[in-house]
Amino acid sequence: MNKCLSCGEELTRKVFKSGKKERPCAFKKRKYCSVQCRAKAKQGSRRPIEVGRKISQAKMGKLRGDYETQYGKERASEIKKKLSTAHRNIKHWNSKGGRVIEPSKGYVLVKSHDHPYKGANEYVREHRLVMERHIGRHLLPTEIVHHINNDRTDNRIENLMLFSSNSEHAKHHGRIKKEKRNDK
Repeated sequence: MNKCLSCGEELTRKVFKSGKKERPCAFKKRKYCSVQCRAKAKQGSRRPIEVGRKISQAKMGKLRGDYETQYGKERASEIKKKLSTAHRNIKHWNSKGGRVIEPSKGYVLVKSHDHPYKGANEYVREHRLVMERHIGRHLLPTEIVHHINNDRTDNRIENLMLFSSNSEHAKHHGRIKKEKRNDK
């Protein structure tokens, strides 16, 4: 008889009733006596790759992404450099040309590796870059660029306004709301 892998009790056959016929369950496939025993056994059961089989150091390095054990230090640094620059190349098959639209807010983002205020993923909002080119310097993080027609993808210089602070920008929106109320 088979025993439960969790508690060690002997496994018993369960019989299911389907209409008038009784049939046994797939007994050979069962490993646990109950759902609770199965849950206890599965809880925290992530085994390292090495358990149960022998794997060479090179293969383990490949599984973990460790190129030094596989190729040596010099070759590993070359491979890492190629992998890190592959998606930077605009001619890469999966490249979007360095321009994407920010999913949450709708701004156009441009890849800029050397910008002092780039994000963690090396993108900068395009309207900020357009304004920087126009005034000839980098914008401070406190400065706000406003889209006059409220279309966040329209980054023509005629459609952009620069505010020195967020409070100035909020006052501008307050004036616009006030004008709309007076027009009605």
